[in-house]
Amino acid sequence: MGALAKGKGIFSLLDSDNCVGSFFSKEDLVEILEIDDANGFYEALNRKHLLKEGYVDERDMYKHFKELKNEFSEIKLKRYVSFDECVLFAIFRRTFPNAEIVQQVLINGKYIDFKITHNGLTKYIEFDGPRHFIEGRYDSTLEDIFDRLEMVKLATGCELVRWPYWIQRCSQNAKVLFDDSLKGYGALWTTKAYFHDFDIPQAAETIIKLTKRFNAEDENGVGYFYQAKEGVRKQPEHELIKQALKNPNKILSFIPKNLPPDDPSYRYWLPKELWDEYEKQYIR
Repeated sequence: MGALAKGKGIFSLLDSDNCVGSFFSKEDLVEILEIDDANGFYEALNRKHLLKEGYVDERDMYKHFKELKNEFSEIKLKRYVSFDECVLFAIFRRTFPNAEIVQQVLINGKYIDFKITHNGLTKYIEFDGPRHFIEGRYDSTLEDIFDRLEMVKLATGCELVRWPYWIQRCSQNAKVLFDDSLKGYGALWTTKAYFHDFDIPQAAETIIKLTKRFNAEDENGVGYFYQAKEGVRKQPEHELIKQALKNPNKILSFIPKNLPPDDPSYRYWLPKELWDEYEKQYIR
């Protein structure tokens, strides 16, 4: 994902819907990175001081996953595949065991992250990290993120779904790709790339459109992405909530910059814990 803070929470391939977190077990990493030599891989994790109580912080894995995969897997990393995409690939394989799943498909000179054919229906999926929304991240140039949707549709007759980084990496959201009557999940727990940082035109409208494709809003909007969940679905609270309670100026980090501070839709964007404080500061 890039722009990550220190990890929180446990991720689990076995229960990706309910385990929202940044710490990956060494066993899950073997599956995610398609490792052939597990013992050698575990030794490398220890040698690099990445393994702590059996888990690796995603932020640390981002720095090393390419070299580790290419050293310990016969399936070498393709092009600019990110760790997020490796995680999604593992989720897709588990969710659709009989599907045909291909990475890095070339269409009209553009590489698309995934092509999945499931029960006779084909979908293309493009994972969008912060660089797709924030100018200068990874030295990339912003593009109209909806241009490829039309291009893929015209070229293949199939839908391209853009999977933004605030949509949880989980089996339920994979199922939503093929059944838009299902309810999806959004989650933000360690990112430092906030909606207010987005440089794309009409940022608010774009965020809403991408989120609606996964039916990932709740009854109030997207503020729950940051909130702690306990019980069956476990999600850590984002540190930004505490920061905003101490410093009201931080509250604007949740709101896309193309919206005025007193926009009446503020509750759509904010965790419930910040509603009262936002009203005191910005609503007149």
